[in-house]
Amino acid sequence: MITSKLIVGTLLLASYSFAEMNRNAACAAAKKCLALELSSCTIEELKPLEEVTYDAKMCAPIQEIVARGVDPKSSVGFQMFSYLGSEYRVTYQVTGTLPVNADMMNYLMDHTPFTAHLINAYQGTNYSLAFTYGDKWNFHGDNGRNLAGKFRWVLADSAKTKVGLRNSFWGEGAAKVLMWKLYGVALVFLDYDPIDQNQVKYRLRSIVFPDNAFLNSIMQMDMFRDVVMDKMRIIVGHVESSARMYAKGDRKPIAKAVDFQKTQWLREQLWTMEALVKRTGYGQKVWPLPPSPKAKPSEIWKPAVADSSNTSPDTESVVPFTPLILQQPTTNPQ
Repeated sequence: MITSKLIVGTLLLASYSFAEMNRNAACAAAKKCLALELSSCTIEELKPLEEVTYDAKMCAPIQEIVARGVDPKSSVGFQMFSYLGSEYRVTYQVTGTLPVNADMMNYLMDHTPFTAHLINAYQGTNYSLAFTYGDKWNFHGDNGRNLAGKFRWVLADSAKTKVGLRNSFWGEGAAKVLMWKLYGVALVFLDYDPIDQNQVKYRLRSIVFPDNAFLNSIMQMDMFRDVVMDKMRIIVGHVESSARMYAKGDRKPIAKAVDFQKTQWLREQLWTMEALVKRTGYGQKVWPLPPSPKAKPSEIWKPAVADSSNTSPDTESVVPFTPLILQQPTTNPQ
């Protein structure tokens, strides 16, 4: 949820060919930072760029994405190298804690369209998220105002460890910051670790790639950086505030939300989320538990009966609810 709103995109990266990328930057970066000569590179393309200093700082994100599991020989790996190996880059970072546990965070990340509706219900915002190809690995969205993007979820682990806790995204987007409207590519890392059954600590990093020295100087300015960081913190603040309201048992905003009243798959995923919350012991010790399980739940927490007016092949197929088993929809809710 957080990631797709942060920095900059209008076209899928898959629409770019290697010929349109900076092959010299990619090949030289692999050789200088990894001591790796890619077989697809020519001798000329392996030569280092004169304007780039291949020091530890420059090589760090290249070495990191490989350590996380990105193959430099893959299409997406080469795309990343072509940008990370170029002269200009700017990194923005936000850290903190969120009042959700790791299981809840994983569920929200796996069901980003649902997460957007959940936050909108609590915050009165207009976030929009959808799966681009029918699964969670490619998604697009906007905040209804000044941020939009399309991203590929490249990794949900780090070299097969920290599964679900180490996430890497590669995409493109558009952002309006002060008087500038910017378009470009972004590499985003979202890492989180559990503190207890009620909280996770997170680190969100976004690396963007200015096209030229002028844009690079603007994006490095304290004023510009402060505005970008504020936008990131606002989004995180919406997530945090919504999670706290949910944790305290406040379901009134959801019950009043038209989307949850009318949409079958939202009610199903909400019901599954409720089961997950109870199963993982969320809310214990820090916040009071929801009402007694013996209390009859409101109709909005129950999976609705399928009908032709509420389900279509273009939205979501109905998945019967089974307690304690998280179920992924078989088709994408657009």
